[in-house]
Amino acid sequence: MRDFVNNMIVFFLKEFKSFFQNKMIYVLLPIYLVINFTTVIYFSDFLSVASSSMQQFFLLQPRIFLIFVPALTMRIWVEEYKNNTWEILLSQPISIAAAVIGKFLAVWAVTGIMLLSSTVLWGITAWFVGCDNVWVLTNYLMTFLIIGIMCAVSAWAGALCFNYVGAFLLSWAFLAILFAVNFDNLINKIMAVFVDNFNARVFSDFAEIAASLVSGEIKTAFIFYAIALIAAALWANVVAVEYKRSEK
Repeated sequence: MRDFVNNMIVFFLKEFKSFFQNKMIYVLLPIYLVINFTTVIYFSDFLSVASSSMQQFFLLQPRIFLIFVPALTMRIWVEEYKNNTWEILLSQPISIAAAVIGKFLAVWAVTGIMLLSSTVLWGITAWFVGCDNVWVLTNYLMTFLIIGIMCAVSAWAGALCFNYVGAFLLSWAFLAILFAVNFDNLINKIMAVFVDNFNARVFSDFAEIAASLVSGEIKTAFIFYAIALIAAALWANVVAVEYKRSEK
């Protein structure tokens, strides 16, 4: 267990440092801030409803990160594939799961830095119209959790490709499907073929859960759902890397 944690930390630090060494974060962060502030301030009624909350801001964040998460995750496995370093790494007594989790945590940490940069908007709101700071902090954490799901799913998609463009497009497609598909309706329709009048909330709708979490409706079931989805995506990522190794 200690070796697993140590290997995971090694991969985390390696991946986290690479975002700053190749200057990717210095390009994406200003773009994120411009898009974020423009969208929130000019294309919503943010200033008119922000007397005690930043609900408009939080509701927009998952959609905004729909652009940035694939851009961040597209490289974490493609660079390993291109440089053949992944074969060297995985030939060592290192768990693939440790590599997958370490890389995922690195990307998630970078998105956390991006999200943290937007707290200047929190300060502006608190100064001019006042905020329920505890509520805002809680919703920052819930937004970060939703972005974590997106990072896990996107990293899984990126692990299936050998080039940057393919990894970006597939990651974006996976996330778009995650937001667009109502899993309740889909599963209920499938089950209705076998069971009459089948109607249940099986997985619930991801977009609905994301909107609920970032707007203050926090339920234990939603938290467990988010954790389970992250775990499932990371497991699929391990399977994808194993498959790529056998395919190579």
